[in-house]
Amino acid sequence: LVVGLIWIAFVVSVFYMLVKGLRNTENVQVRRDLALLGTIWSTYVLQALISPDQIVLSLIGYSSAGLIAGIYLKDAPTFKLDPFIVRSVTAFVLVF
Repeated sequence: LVVGLIWIAFVVSVFYMLVKGLRNTENVQVRRDLALLGTIWSTYVLQALISPDQIVLSLIGYSSAGLIAGIYLKDAPTFKLDPFIVRSVTAFVLVF
């Protein structure tokens, strides 16, 4: 159950980054790249819902998700995190 919820959150976050990236960029080349990666990602998600994963298909899907996230985060605004909060969250995640 927990793994399923984490996978759903991952899929939703990648689609969120894809839509925000497509809406926020004016560059035609970047939009075309995001559209192609979005097609690959959507196809991977649909295939994963139908049948079990294969290693090559998982590699293609997760690579396209990483490229989408990289393009989105390249233009995303940056903000400074409090080191105490980062250490606290890391410790919490490692404990559980």
